[in-house]
Amino acid sequence: MILPLLLISNVYAQESFISVQTNDRHYTHNDIIVVSGQVANVVSGSSVTITVINPLNSIVTIDKLNVANDGSFATTFNTAGAMWKYDGDYTVRVSYGDKIAESQFDISGLQPEPKNNLSDKAIEMFEKKIDRWNNHIDRLNDRVDKLESKGKLDRVDEIRAKILVFESLVTHLESLIH
Repeated sequence: MILPLLLISNVYAQESFISVQTNDRHYTHNDIIVVSGQVANVVSGSSVTITVINPLNSIVTIDKLNVANDGSFATTFNTAGAMWKYDGDYTVRVSYGDKIAESQFDISGLQPEPKNNLSDKAIEMFEKKIDRWNNHIDRLNDRVDKLESKGKLDRVDEIRAKILVFESLVTHLESLIH
């Protein structure tokens, strides 16, 4: 009688499995980071969301990857960009459905010289886009506040996810022009 309960526990533990790791623990500001992992019970066409968070607790990048049939996933990030400029501990967070796994690594050392080969017209266009996206972020935050005040929480998480994407896009464009 105890044996079937143990089997059920093992199946449950296997269903909730998700892992993530990097190819090293220490990087400089001009390295390639390989992020890989594994999930259990793959749903065809499913994806994982990878978020990298810097030492200031700001999002550096967000990536969505398809999961292979065997449950594996992998991607790379280049630490040479302006988004990776801070020395310290970074967190890579992977979510798959309601499951989350994290891994930490650190970046330190000299940063490469920034290269901005953008024309004045391109910079102006990016600045206008940044302003539009910041206005959109403000409107979405107002919407979240209104929904929360009315107790309508069913769409709040979805809107917050959109806010994170727009904030990431703004940060990325700002890094291109500075």
